[in-house]
Amino acid sequence: MRHNFAALSPIDFERLCADLLGAELNENFELFSAGADGGIDMRCDSKSLGLLIGQAKHYRDRSNLKQAVRKEVAKVQRLNPDRYFLLTSCPLNPATKDEFVQWLHPNCQNSGDIWGENELSEYLARHPSVLRRHVKLWLQDALELEQSLVSLLNKAKSSNGQFKLLVASRDYVINQAKERLPKLANWLQQNTPEFAVQIKYSTIPDNAKADILYNLIYFSSLQDHHRQAFVNKQSYWQVIRHRHFNPRLIKGLLNQLQNSTDKLLVPELMQALDNPTLYWENTFQRLSSEAQCLLYALAITLIQQTVAEEELSYAYAALYRELRGCYPPALGLQAAIAELEPNLILSQIKHQTLWFSFANPSVQDMVHGFLARHAGMSDAVINSMKYFSQGEFLLGFQRFSLDARQSARALKKMHMLVEDEQRFINEWDGELIELSQVSRITRLWQLYQQHSQPLSQESRAELLGLFTRQAGQANWEQWLAKGSMKHLLEIACQCLPDDQLPAMLDLALENIHNSQDAVEMLEAYIENSAIKKHLQGKLSQFIFNVERACFDEVSRVTDDDHLNQILSDVATLENLAEQDRKLSKALDLIDSKISAWQKLEAIYLDNDNGHERTAEEAQEMASWKRKAQEHQEQVEYVDSLFTTLDTELNCHEAL
Repeated sequence: MRHNFAALSPIDFERLCADLLGAELNENFELFSAGADGGIDMRCDSKSLGLLIGQAKHYRDRSNLKQAVRKEVAKVQRLNPDRYFLLTSCPLNPATKDEFVQWLHPNCQNSGDIWGENELSEYLARHPSVLRRHVKLWLQDALELEQSLVSLLNKAKSSNGQFKLLVASRDYVINQAKERLPKLANWLQQNTPEFAVQIKYSTIPDNAKADILYNLIYFSSLQDHHRQAFVNKQSYWQVIRHRHFNPRLIKGLLNQLQNSTDKLLVPELMQALDNPTLYWENTFQRLSSEAQCLLYALAITLIQQTVAEEELSYAYAALYRELRGCYPPALGLQAAIAELEPNLILSQIKHQTLWFSFANPSVQDMVHGFLARHAGMSDAVINSMKYFSQGEFLLGFQRFSLDARQSARALKKMHMLVEDEQRFINEWDGELIELSQVSRITRLWQLYQQHSQPLSQESRAELLGLFTRQAGQANWEQWLAKGSMKHLLEIACQCLPDDQLPAMLDLALENIHNSQDAVEMLEAYIENSAIKKHLQGKLSQFIFNVERACFDEVSRVTDDDHLNQILSDVATLENLAEQDRKLSKALDLIDSKISAWQKLEAIYLDNDNGHERTAEEAQEMASWKRKAQEHQEQVEYVDSLFTTLDTELNCHEAL
């Protein structure tokens, strides 16, 4: 698997190289502070291998890399290490590697001591623990799927402080995640008071702020002479120690101020930090009404940070007409885009479509603030609603205080838009995705459950009637293949007629595909009398399907986090079964657990690479082996017992 090393700053890259080199050689390399390094980025005085020196070169252009390596030759000769390693993010061909070895010989022994982009990726695959530590390399490829996130949270919780998971997020993002992800919401409800902390930037040490500021400047669109302005007179200290130090704000300001002169860049940045609210007020108020409306439309129509040009244009026109009482100017949208890009919004072509997003999160925060303060905006969004996602934003936006009338109108409008075809780009892998109808139905059901309490009885009855109509017309086999088992069971039990519910439950029984489905089905069985009554007549099939789903999922999975999540679900299933006498006697998930333990043992051995285990790791490993051994002994005993029976039966037949 190839990795995006461009996501790393030079300091990030040096740290990665030191970790990777240390893991491969089973040694500890020390790093040195940024600046003139005398030919040493990382060093190890090994008892067995002698003096080892590594140099990290974060380049993409091979000609620039060659010039940089030539300058290192004299330094390497002066240092005269027993072994010298050159690690670069640049792709290397055999000829270039041989050329480097010739320059650096004898300290660089052979081409194996020269690591280019391909070698770095290979060693990362060999040392997944190193990859996990360097989040920037894998974050954009991860699926922040609920199952994986809860698995990581559980791992951190049970590690006795040896493993910490830091998720930095704004409050409203966490609230939106909790609304959409019930297992995550449940975990946070049970554990947040103990494990969650609110980080104030004023408490972050200067060295951590320095790392943040360095990365913001390095990855900004500033020219080199602008960057130099921070180095001159050590101006970076003014930013690091500012009372309003905020990474998102600073990132936005750096992009805004890229046209400032070298002399004014830092003073203007400090002035904006002194009064960030005034800065955003001035920025927003200077925009044309068309540009302001476009920012509003972008904020309320986004799915995963992007919106297609066609959808944005429809949302913009409808909202403009609602806010201004007239149609937008013929070229108003194009003029607004030109006014806002690239400082406030960005566009890119993917999948033959032009997509728009905010330039950075601080701009999005600014627009959210103006949305919340704009009188009548809630009604304007409802009246101009063109897409399902706009209703999601409206009902999920904490700063909007919708009354019962507005909530009911928004939910009814979303029912009308549940079959819309709004697309989005998955921010993790860049794939084009269109949400299925059932995913919108289950999301709408969640929002209805959250907002139904203050609604009038008439509104609740009307909304439930809309769900009943959709449930009656649904292709439940397709819905169960794509939707959440938990929410679909809730919809079926509340909306389907009594004579249609058994057929849906039979389909649900056949669509238990994984441990999460099994948990949700078993929870429904325990909590809902109608479901329990129907499934009691098919209890053997129910138990068999639950056991098979868990075992088959273990067979498919190769990731240790996923396996641990299955084991967590299995434990939940066993606890749920204890609430029902028949289930507790019949449900047997030992095969799934043993298979998962054996896979985890194999994964652990593959990743071990000779490193000494901690006491906790050794204890966990011993536990897996013991459980697997006990199971194997049981299997051997049963096999031998029935082999004996078979032998005896054959003897009787012979007699």
